[in-house]
Amino acid sequence: NLSLEWRESMSDLLRDADIISLHIPAVSKNKLMSEQEFKLMKPNSVLINTARGALVDEGALIKALKEHWIYGAALDVFENEDEINPQLLMLDNVLLSPHNGTGTIEARVQSAMKASLNIYNYFYLDKKRFECCVMILRNRIKLKNRIEGLMIPAIRFFDYIMICWLLANVRTPVRC
Repeated sequence: NLSLEWRESMSDLLRDADIISLHIPAVSKNKLMSEQEFKLMKPNSVLINTARGALVDEGALIKALKEHWIYGAALDVFENEDEINPQLLMLDNVLLSPHNGTGTIEARVQSAMKASLNIYNYFYLDKKRFECCVMILRNRIKLKNRIEGLMIPAIRFFDYIMICWLLANVRTPVRC
């Protein structure tokens, strides 16, 4: 049975929880999880961060893991995404994932659709620019089909989604 109980403060939550899973935006430069917070956690507790790397002080996390203040951690995001702290790579009580929390087909399609909508809105503000964009995309499809015989492998997935969405939502023929 899974039981949920309200805690009045973050300190109470950290002292009592077996698993702390972060799912919030980074709205401040202050770290949500620093040395003080790790010291409150139980030795058998685990930290999971799939939200934002800026929420966790990685130096404090490394210290907490090395000194066994907590049992382990699982990170999908990092304080510095471009250069993961090498000390994290040396620990056997941390699971590191290459920031692929949104790596589902549904999430990627949704991202492509939102990006396509932004592109559509940008070009729609200038009708001529939009029409030329659609013409270029249509010609690209025709050219790729002629050269390679199959459209989907010939263009990147994002391009395919964008083209399908644009073509499905253009109601007037384009003439250039």
